[in-house]
Amino acid sequence: MHLKNVLTFILFLILLYSSSNLKGQTLLFVLTNNSGAFGAGTIIGLDTNGNNFSVKPLSPNVNGYNPDGSFILYKDLLYAMTSGGGGTGTLFCFNPNSGKDSVLMNFNNYNGYNASGNLIEYNNNLYGMTQNGGEHNSGVLFCLNPCTGEDRVLLNFNDSNGFQPMGSLLVYNNLLYGMCSGGGSYYRGILFSYNPVTGREKTVLTFNSNNGASPFGSLTVCNGLLYGMTSSGGKNNMGVLFSYNPLSNKDSVLVNFDRINGSSPYGDLTVMGPFLFGMTETGGRNDLGTLFRFNLQTGKDSVMMSFDSVKGIYPDGDLTLYNGSLYGMTSSGGCFNDGVVFKFNPSTAAFVKLKDLSPEDGSNPVGNLTVYTLSKSTGLAASIHSESSDSIKPLMYPNPMQNYTTIKLPEDGAYTISVLYLSGRLLKEVHFKGSSYQLNKNEMIPGSYFISIRDVNEKNVYVNKLVIEY
Repeated sequence: MHLKNVLTFILFLILLYSSSNLKGQTLLFVLTNNSGAFGAGTIIGLDTNGNNFSVKPLSPNVNGYNPDGSFILYKDLLYAMTSGGGGTGTLFCFNPNSGKDSVLMNFNNYNGYNASGNLIEYNNNLYGMTQNGGEHNSGVLFCLNPCTGEDRVLLNFNDSNGFQPMGSLLVYNNLLYGMCSGGGSYYRGILFSYNPVTGREKTVLTFNSNNGASPFGSLTVCNGLLYGMTSSGGKNNMGVLFSYNPLSNKDSVLVNFDRINGSSPYGDLTVMGPFLFGMTETGGRNDLGTLFRFNLQTGKDSVMMSFDSVKGIYPDGDLTLYNGSLYGMTSSGGCFNDGVVFKFNPSTAAFVKLKDLSPEDGSNPVGNLTVYTLSKSTGLAASIHSESSDSIKPLMYPNPMQNYTTIKLPEDGAYTISVLYLSGRLLKEVHFKGSSYQLNKNEMIPGSYFISIRDVNEKNVYVNKLVIEY
């Protein structure tokens, strides 16, 4: 097993160990695009108050790297895509209850690459899009059966029917709706429908700059209308918020972004009562992005908040509605300029920062936060025992440590001992041969650490907590 893969595994065992009291609780899961232990992005979990924060690094050699979308929940598993690893990206599933992930699909030139956006589930199949690859290297629409592992390319984009879809698909009236950022008659992008039964694709709206251009996000449905945004075009060439009526085939520009109310929206809209909420990447008071709402009854938009370097800057994703609050992320800004996870109360306009992301946590989060309730039947505590190897289970004494702790293993062998902070960052690592090792206090200050022990083949891993007394 590759050393980086082993460390990824160890780090998530730490996540499980430190979160073993979370069964039955609701967490928010985030994908970051960069940084983390291997520079490949991370899976982040935290509760709705910003507590119980944990990180699992993505690994280029295991589950892929640089995701450009978010998780979706399907049958108690979280599914997502990466733009790299496994050739030219992967589709993988992650089980928060066990900490395990599995790659279900490897992208290539034929079935697409540079996957972005989220997957959707329809009739027990997962559907998604890639920006590139396929017959014309303009991207594809594909489906995957998660039970059989069979994947199929359903549609090859070819410029005339659009190219480089950046967002996700939407299911409405048994059709899949999506947008391409380019192509069409005016090369400004299109809105299309796809019938998964007949295989028929149809361009239903062509963007022409006046009604918007270059849509990077996805569609939202409300009261029989589809709503979306474009990143440019419109009256001020700063993007628009539009509606499309599938019955009448009519579209309307509802908001022309003008920098004051924001500019360059890259994400999706979130429905809450009579309002649509969204974010723009730039514009607003500081030209660093806005959080806005649009009143479906009055047709008026208003800026709820302008982002800044403390609250976060350049939000590229979407807002998640949960228990009356909106949860979101910024791609940069915050204490470490790696992004911010936040909660926003739409009734009071109160902003609460949940987490300043750092390079260790992962940077540049994309998409949206995904809500997941941990299983009451298994929980996280049970996962620890199944993941840690009993074959090398050592004795560690004394624990708590005062000046030294002895680690005694059941048999002679070659072992590696890693000492890690609770955040998962490596403090030191030693290699030894034999069945006993004395770990000295040395540079370790009083507090709690994790000790991981693995054998020479790196197939057996054991993790335990070590306390150093004050």
